[in-house]
Amino acid sequence: MDHIRQYSRGICMARVIPQMIGAIVFFVISVIFFTMEVNDRKKVNPIVKQSDSSHDVVTLNTPIIITHQKIVQGKRITPASHNITKDIPKRRYNKQTQRFENYSVKEVHCAGEIYEYTIPDSDTKLTANCGGYKGSCNGPATKDMVYDTKHGTLACKPNDFKFHCEFSIDAPANEDSTKLDCAYSVCPEPGDYSYTQRRSDKQLGCPYLVNTRYNTCSMKLEHNDKLYNRTEQINGQCENMVNQTRNLFYSKETDDFQDTWNPPYTYLKSISVITLIISLLCTIHVVLSVKLEVYCHVQNTLQAAKFIKNQL
Repeated sequence: MDHIRQYSRGICMARVIPQMIGAIVFFVISVIFFTMEVNDRKKVNPIVKQSDSSHDVVTLNTPIIITHQKIVQGKRITPASHNITKDIPKRRYNKQTQRFENYSVKEVHCAGEIYEYTIPDSDTKLTANCGGYKGSCNGPATKDMVYDTKHGTLACKPNDFKFHCEFSIDAPANEDSTKLDCAYSVCPEPGDYSYTQRRSDKQLGCPYLVNTRYNTCSMKLEHNDKLYNRTEQINGQCENMVNQTRNLFYSKETDDFQDTWNPPYTYLKSISVITLIISLLCTIHVVLSVKLEVYCHVQNTLQAAKFIKNQL
């Protein structure tokens, strides 16, 4: 029995060496994260001394709004050949070899649903492939499709489909009339609409952009008697921001601003505490394995039982 006890203790001694190294490594990591210095920022309120807009908002008459797209019913004509078989790679654990191994299974996939639409008062038939999916082709007999009367094309109607509405805009004096393509769920009626207009080239934007942060403000901020360049996206005219203050976070080390600031101290301390706990657990395990013979033998017994279980 003495030689078995000595052999068991030798195994414990061999096992605690990497655990002792792990305890030291985790303790060092904990100290590094706890003492790490980070770039700090403080909340400041610089004054906007200058602010220039990239866009204006103009109201223009739009006498014509049309779309060349129609929602039509397509008929399914998917052939049986569109059912294909794929080899899908998978992985599983083999208990006998105690290793992961690759294998494959065969799955049937639909290569795509083909739908057909016949143009009224014409023998012309258009088709479109509505994409594939797992399993045999068994889509509905009819399906909503998008027919483009201008280009004579047929496409599958996506769930988030919007019409391409063509806005014919009456331009101001000395400018050519403009046509603008905008996406809407339903094309609006003709009338006066507000458009965004880029200052650099007078390019118009769709009416719904007026409700977004369409304007890029090129600003000069004053902080501690120094001017800083900054850009912001807003909804409105940038010139209205002059002499107002901005709520920003300033770093003296990098001499710049940020909109938000989440101090990393909390995360660093959390990592430090976690690694310190792991280091302490490893240390306790090493001490018990060295000082308590019963604890050492129990560990060896559990390891032996686990090995035998995996062999069964």
